[in-house]
Parts: sequence; C-alpha cells; structure tokens
Amino acid sequence: MLALLAAHSSKLVAVSSICNSITDLRHSSVETQSIVVLDFGAQYSQLIARRIREQKIFSVVLPFNASLEEIRSYSPVGIILSGGPSSVYDNDAPLADKNVFELGIPVLGICYGLQFMVYALGGKVRPAAKRE
Repeated sequence: MLALLAAHSSKLVAVSSICNSITDLRHSSVETQSIVVLDFGAQYSQLIARRIREQKIFSVVLPFNASLEEIRSYSPVGIILSGGPSSVYDNDAPLADKNVFELGIPVLGICYGLQFMVYALGGKVRPAAKRE
C-alpha cells in the first residue's frame, strides 16, 4: 500500500511540475506582447506572423474585417495591415474598420495595407506609371 501511494505521489509531483511549466509559459515574454496582422489577401500574411513569432513575440493573423473587439482581445502593441491583390478604389475592395487607427498603437501598412491606410486617413492613392 505504501509503495502504491509513493508511485501515485511521484505522478502528482510530475503533473505539478508540468502545470508549473505551463503557468511559466503563460507569463513569459512571448505572451506579454502581441502583434495583430490583418490579412487583406496577401500570400505572405502567415510568413509575416511567423517571422514575428521567431522574435519571441506572439502574433495572430486575423481577417481584414475582424471587429475592433476581437483585435483588442489580443492586447496588441502594434498592427500590421498586409498586402493583397485589390486597389482601394475597386468596388469590392476589402476595407477594415477605420477605427483601428484610433487604438493608440503603431500601425504598419504593407502594399495594399498602406493603400488602405492612406485612403482611410483621407489621403489619395494614385497609380504609378508601372506596376510592381
């Protein structure tokens, strides 16, 4: 009976150790900062998020039309607006909530994301003589 109790005791110690490791991971630097990538259809949105994670910063890719509530739920320290195949002047152009610029955190626009940023903040987007 004593041997059985000792065996169970060692399993409890192992489970306790695992639980403590998980708790430590939750409070690591990976969890204290996050970047939200809003995806406008770019082929490289997941690559951007992966490169951020490689820097030990949590990142998540959300669709361009994610609600501000969902974006806020990740407590981001920054937002990246990805590229995409559209122009902001297309009839079916993907448009994020303009209030994303009112969250008080840095926003980086890449390709279409930059077009959206300029357009949403009242600027003009003009075509270049040559496409990329």
